[in-house]
Amino acid sequence: MAPLLELVLYSLLLSFVLSLAYRFLTNPEHLRQSKANVKIFREKMNDAKKAGNTQEMNKYLSEMMKANQVQMKANMKPMIASMIIFFIALGFLASFGPSVVAEPQDNMLQFGEPFNASGSLEDGVLALDQNGNGDVHDDPLLMNGEVFQRGEYYWQVELGETTTKLNAQLARSPIEFPWLGHYLNWFWIYLLVTIPFTIVFRKLLGAE
Repeated sequence: MAPLLELVLYSLLLSFVLSLAYRFLTNPEHLRQSKANVKIFREKMNDAKKAGNTQEMNKYLSEMMKANQVQMKANMKPMIASMIIFFIALGFLASFGPSVVAEPQDNMLQFGEPFNASGSLEDGVLALDQNGNGDVHDDPLLMNGEVFQRGEYYWQVELGETTTKLNAQLARSPIEFPWLGHYLNWFWIYLLVTIPFTIVFRKLLGAE
């Protein structure tokens, strides 16, 4: 199975697990009532402010803050549980977008799994033996930040002062995202999948 598809499926599974945790670690009816109380007290506070009634305004402000505290306390337990689950899964999710650091070997650079190729670096330009014929000069030369496709990944070149890396990107978007460009690594794909589907799962589970 392609790494991109696997990551999407595991992201959906994690999103569902986090939604389940939220559902069973909170009282949805209690939370809905707290939100409604916050809204009611805010409206009454604004009305009192418009009327110039400082005493009433402070009273409803105090009530609104109490309702907010109840809401925050109710969300604390599922938030902690979600963070624990996420950090446990973080290393596994990151494995879908590996970074391969070049190791010097016989005046060449050797890139290990999952790239498996040799290369050389001269004057800030990376030459890679992408086709595996032992010649690094018959493939396009690569500058820092350039992206090329090989196998199931898009690889982004990172030429540092002391290290040479290839960072796996899982997808190319037809839309150019600000600060990201066209290529998305595992983290951004995870966010793009989990944010909308967590909302959907919570609604289906009655956790909203």
